[in-house]
Amino acid sequence: MPGEFEESGQPDGEQQVITEEKSTPLELAGGDTGAREEQKPESEGGDADREAEEAKTMTAEIFRQHATGTERIETITKRVKPFLDSGTMGGEAIRTALAACSEIEDEQEFVDAVLAALKPVTALKMNDPENFEKIVTAGIPTEKDEFVPLNEILSYGRGKDYVHIHLLPPGKVGLAALVKGSLDGLRELARIVREDETIKEITATSWIVAEHPKLLERMGFIMQGEIDEEMRDRHFRGDKRRISKATISREEFLRRYLR
Repeated sequence: MPGEFEESGQPDGEQQVITEEKSTPLELAGGDTGAREEQKPESEGGDADREAEEAKTMTAEIFRQHATGTERIETITKRVKPFLDSGTMGGEAIRTALAACSEIEDEQEFVDAVLAALKPVTALKMNDPENFEKIVTAGIPTEKDEFVPLNEILSYGRGKDYVHIHLLPPGKVGLAALVKGSLDGLRELARIVREDETIKEITATSWIVAEHPKLLERMGFIMQGEIDEEMRDRHFRGDKRRISKATISREEFLRRYLR
């Protein structure tokens, strides 16, 4: 199923506006596990280990999904941009360290270097979680933000420099109509994206993304993994299904869907 699918976890087909999370380094910044374990209770050590492994896996996936070091680092930098621009850490120093990683051709060396560069973000999450959360949520659309219908199937909402697409409750719409409506909606969105150069990314967050990652990848999306518990509690409370996020760059989206 094409595009970004943000679907409500509410029962009885009731539509809920789901706002897209700001891209964050919750996984990518998980490399400083030693410091975390020193300050967390032993019972939370497993969470730190899991975050570290997710960070390594996701960074390795980015390495493999992009042919050049420049593309890899651009993808990573987009995710941590809110932190780099926040003034709470040496954003330019982190950018410089990440840029140096673009020259690395060995996958494991690349992963290690990226996670080392992002240690200041990890430290912020560990030492000042309240400020960390403020940066994460800054610029996130609220539930009052309007979604603009593309057709009877898809609508979209705006973030600061991205759009997130919402799959309307299909009701009795059949699969064929759902797929066609999704494609038509994405093509309409491509025309909108073309006219607005501030849109740099299109995002998808849903159980559909989690259950059909290969399909999303064939459509040009990059899987970003499962959402964290904070995002789930905020927007998917009560939904026991896996919820994942995928993104596609402006350039790739236009190449695929602009007609």
